[in-house]
Parts: sequence; C-alpha cells; structure tokens
Amino acid sequence: MKRIILTIGLLISLNVNAQTWKSFTTDNSNLPDNMVRSIAIGSDNAVWFATESGLASFKNNVWEVYTTENGLSSNKINYVSFLPFNSDSLWIGTDNGAAILTTDSDDISYTRFINRENDEIISDTVTAAELDGLSGNWIGTDKGLSVITESGIYNFTEENGLENGEVSSLKTLPDNWVHVGTAGGGVSRLKYNGVDAVTSASRIITTWSGLASDSVLTIYVTDDTLRWYGTTQGVSTHHGENTKDINNWWIYNTYTSDIIDNYVRAIVRDKNGNMWFGTKKGLSKLSSDKSTWQSYTEDDGLVGNNVFDIKVDMHNNLWIATDEGVSMFSESATSVNSNEVEDYKIRLTNYPNPFNPSTTIEYIVSNSLQSRFSNLGLVAVELIVFDILGHKVETLVNSQHLPGIYRISWNAVGQSSGIYFCKLKAGDYTLIRKMLVLK
Repeated sequence: MKRIILTIGLLISLNVNAQTWKSFTTDNSNLPDNMVRSIAIGSDNAVWFATESGLASFKNNVWEVYTTENGLSSNKINYVSFLPFNSDSLWIGTDNGAAILTTDSDDISYTRFINRENDEIISDTVTAAELDGLSGNWIGTDKGLSVITESGIYNFTEENGLENGEVSSLKTLPDNWVHVGTAGGGVSRLKYNGVDAVTSASRIITTWSGLASDSVLTIYVTDDTLRWYGTTQGVSTHHGENTKDINNWWIYNTYTSDIIDNYVRAIVRDKNGNMWFGTKKGLSKLSSDKSTWQSYTEDDGLVGNNVFDIKVDMHNNLWIATDEGVSMFSESATSVNSNEVEDYKIRLTNYPNPFNPSTTIEYIVSNSLQSRFSNLGLVAVELIVFDILGHKVETLVNSQHLPGIYRISWNAVGQSSGIYFCKLKAGDYTLIRKMLVLK
C-alpha cells in the first residue's frame, strides 16, 4: 500500500465555541416534576413543559404552573405543542383526553376539551396531535388514531387497518399526507381530502424501505422536505417521492455513525443547520455538512441522559426534556486570533463514486493525531464498510498508522447495487463516506 507523509500548517483565525449549560429541576425551579416528556415553544419565546405532575411555562425568568386545581383535566401530561405552529393554540395531551389552551394573554383560557365520552375518540390517553390543511384534527392515542373532521370522526385501530394501535408520533407533510408513527407497525400514511373521507397509502415498513425499525418514536420534517424517522434502531432519513427506492434512504446508527445510541425519541434542526438527536443515553449533534458528530451526556452538563424531547427557541438555544429535569444548551462561536499551527484531523474520500465493481478509498491521518493518540508514534485506525441497514460488510483496515495519505481498493463483487457507507475512525475522530454501487 502506498503511503505519503503529509504535513499542512496554517496561520488562521480560530472559531471557538462557547458552550453554556443550565438545568432546571424541582430543586432549583418551579418545575412541578422532573419527568418531562414534551416541550413546546411559543411565538413569544415562552417555553412550555409537559410533566408527570402538571403543565409549566417559563418566560422572562418567571414560572407558571397549571394543574387540575386551575383547570387541567389531568396532571399527567404526555404531549404539548402549538398547533398551528406560531399560533396561540396550545394542544395538551393527557391521560384524560386532550385540551386546547389559548395563550395570548397572561391568563390562559381553555377553549376546547376532547375526550372519549364527548368526542368518541379511541382512547383518553393522548400521545400526539396534529392538524392537516383541511382543518382535520388528528389525535394519536395508546390504542389507535382518531381523525376529527367537519363531516365526522374516523377511528383507526388494529381491527380496521392500523398495524399497531399505539401511536407515538404524527407529522403532516406539505401535501397534507399525515405520517403516523407506531410502536411496531412502521409508519402509516393517511390523508383527509374533505370529499372521500380518509384515504391511505402503503405503510413504510422495514421489509421494503430503509426504515431502521418498525417501532417509530418520532418523525421530523425539515424545510427541504427531508423526512427523519427516529426509531428504536437508529435514525432513517428519506428524500424524494419514491419511498421504495433504497437509494433515497440513509440510516444513522451506532454502526454507520457516531450517534451515541440507537433509541432515538427526539429530532430537531437548529438555526445553524445542525441536526440534534435525543436518545436514551444522551444527546448527539450532526454538523450541518453531515461530516462530524458530537455527543453530550451528564458528564458534559446534561441534566439527564434519558432524553424525551428537544426544541429550539428563537435565540437558537436548545431545550432538552429528560426524566431528570430540563436542560438549556447554548453554543456561540467567537473569533480569536491564534498563532498556533492548525491542521485537519482526518479526511476520507473515494473514487470513482458511483462505481462498479471497485473503488479506491483514500484516507488521511494528520500529524496532530499522532501527538494525541500515539503509541510509539502510531495512531489506531479502522476502516469499515456497512450496508444501508447498518450491517457490517467488510473491515478493510484495523491497524496502527503513522500520519500520512493511505489508499486501499474495495471490490463490491458479490454485493448488490445500492448505498454503502465507509466509516473511518482514527483516534477519537470519525468520518462517514457515502458510496454508491451501480451494476
């Protein structure tokens, strides 16, 4: 294998990220309970928290708490969201139905209660809510899905088409199709068109798509219509119309990326384009260019590792709901002059790409890694190829390296056409390269 020692030195102005953590618990705030399952942020930047012991809001350093003593039908809050977004209508899902609050004044008012007795929804344990473009109210519960429209109510359970009755998440796409995440039945796709009632499309499931697991915990849609599905086995992303085209899918899990855990309950994108993932074991950030990962746990300032929800406020602060309280995370970049020599850590590319059947993978290990992770001047390097489902295809490199440029050929004979991932790990730095085999 050809090796070329390479050194790059630059005089640069460094961007230093200043990170600030602040946590709220029952011990240092008026948060009614440390178990926080959902967060909503209003157009006035007030932050609302759904807890096991009531609803709380935080604005201008002032806390307000709402319980059954001042109007709530239940203190156990499962879900909270502003619908439509940037409106004053706060939807609350409880174990005793759903409530809609108006928050346009200092005193909130209850405008509507939705429950099984009065509205004939499937169950009073409401886990999610969503609105479509035709004023259809979508109510997800622990036993199925209810759609309340002007022409009546439609209920979906395992008995009439919903593969799994437990609805974990709902998301309306720009074309008014509502994606319904279930606990074991994949993603159901339904649409109320106002004429022919509720129509359906085929479910998105693991057997024919790039969905990492049929237990879908959360659904997030970015403004470029990229769809993100958080599951019990990692995050799947999809772009385009054809959900059956495996080349339109991408999976992030602990095999194909540096995400901290595969059990992903929360997904959000911040104002800088970074993607954030809340898991059972902490918080992970994927950079806007999809090249680097960074994770945070209790050791870094997170109040609890078991993350249930993440929201971004107007100042780009992250609010993180856990079973140990709430954390607020802010990160700002300040420019400072530096006379220090800075170089890249690792680089990874392959050519040609797409290819059939072989490609050359080129990776670079920098001098800076040698000083940080050296063993007699060597750096531990791994180069592994995974398929789109996260299965290891082949380990190409697992050895100690000196700094330099390295090249190795991978032959995909015997592999099917589709997307593969090449994962380079050197020291504690990791890069993922997407490769496409076309036969």
